[in-house]
Amino acid sequence: MLAYIRIARPDHWFKNVFVLPGTAVALLLGGGKFQDIWGDLLLVLLVTSLAASANYTLNELLDAESDKHHPSKRQRPIPMGLVSVPLAVLQYIILAFVSLAMAYLLGNFILSTIAVFLVLGLAYNVPPIRTKDRVYLDVISESANNAVRLVLGWAARNSGHFVGIHDFERAIASPLQIASVVNPLCS
Repeated sequence: MLAYIRIARPDHWFKNVFVLPGTAVALLLGGGKFQDIWGDLLLVLLVTSLAASANYTLNELLDAESDKHHPSKRQRPIPMGLVSVPLAVLQYIILAFVSLAMAYLLGNFILSTIAVFLVLGLAYNVPPIRTKDRVYLDVISESANNAVRLVLGWAARNSGHFVGIHDFERAIASPLQIASVVNPLCS
């Protein structure tokens, strides 16, 4: 069981910290309090982590053959034969499905953004696109994942709906609103 958890790479979930600046900016520009959205934010972090684990599982599956010949990666669960490939495929499907199902419950915008996150994982890992094997595209693909995380943080403040343009208009029209968030003495 531990081997299946390892291929999902929960130790990489810290990268989902990029959700938080998106939420902070949304609160700053759109108003609101962290106390009002922390539940949605935790759910968005969980959904993002499940989708990331689906992408990591896919990566482990598709890189297993080449990992067998790598000095350190050959110690990973699939090259060592500790994981059944069909069960790992099932794990990928379940993680992707659960992340999409939970995202659906959080709103259409979060659902579509998680779908983009999963598609980026496919583009990164699956031939013939497999951006991880293409100079510059590998870095761009990885960077795009962080932009998606920022958008998910923004959506967490808005209960899963992208209402960004209205928030920007309100923030521009009311500089005192921003000042009151930045400096408690102004409120």
